[in-house]
Amino acid sequence: KELDLKKHNLIAWVFGHYHNHFINEKLGVLNICASTPGSGGIDSSASGSRIIKIDDTDSVTSEVHYYDMSLARTPENAVWATDLKGKALFCNTLYENGLVYIATNDDSWPCVCGIHCLSGDDGSIKWFYATKNSVKNNILLTDDRLYAQDCEGNVYCLDKATGALIWEKKLQVGAVLSTSSGICMDEGMLYAGSSALVTALNLSDGSEVWNHFYPNKQTDTS
Repeated sequence: KELDLKKHNLIAWVFGHYHNHFINEKLGVLNICASTPGSGGIDSSASGSRIIKIDDTDSVTSEVHYYDMSLARTPENAVWATDLKGKALFCNTLYENGLVYIATNDDSWPCVCGIHCLSGDDGSIKWFYATKNSVKNNILLTDDRLYAQDCEGNVYCLDKATGALIWEKKLQVGAVLSTSSGICMDEGMLYAGSSALVTALNLSDGSEVWNHFYPNKQTDTS
């Protein structure tokens, strides 16, 4: 017999097993993962502590306080510096035609993260696209488009010049909580997902061509 724990006021699960910081919402319940405070996560995140607060309306907020972020300093010879929405922990930084592209990470809740396009001359933000969750790996550029995947398996195709959404695809990532896998493309195809469940998409419209499930990985494909 199934028991609906939401009828018993379940509002969040808190995990510590996966050794990384991650948070998302599924069916109205938050999945909250916290890494080891002293050493950071196996996802290469900095060490820190997660603080969870629940108010009298059962609203949940959470903040991740990274210990060594306060040590970051702008280099003395920097030409410019820009504050981004979220933290640039994982994504590769791309430069093309005088523009800088970078995606950010935020494991707090509500999360504020996304994809930024900056001027290479002065660091001013040309556009920002808010993703549903953190981008924890690479982004890709083509002639006129930018592609990214967040850690919930949402794949985004944006207009590189304006940041406008061209298409978005929600993937099953196979992992219980999240994915930090990179994406790649070749001959009109984008390959995304995770090490447990790889999906091939058409670059043009995001339609699914195939997916392959690796049953030896720990999975939850529901």
